[in-house]
Amino acid sequence: WLRLKVQDDGRGWNMKKSGPGQGMLMMQDYAEVAGGSCSFKSAPGKGTEVVAEVPFIHA
Repeated sequence: WLRLKVQDDGRGWNMKKSGPGQGMLMMQDYAEVAGGSCSFKSAPGKGTEVVAEVPFIHA
């Protein structure tokens, strides 16, 4: 598996009020099509974390 984690210490957002944007939903779709997953965590003043995992296939 290939695991990519991106995290920042920015302003974050309230996911219960606004949810993920269109770009994040597309990231989830791409990961699922590849047989993996993509998740998001964020909170106001706490930054944001994105974790994507997809199968790693040796060529």
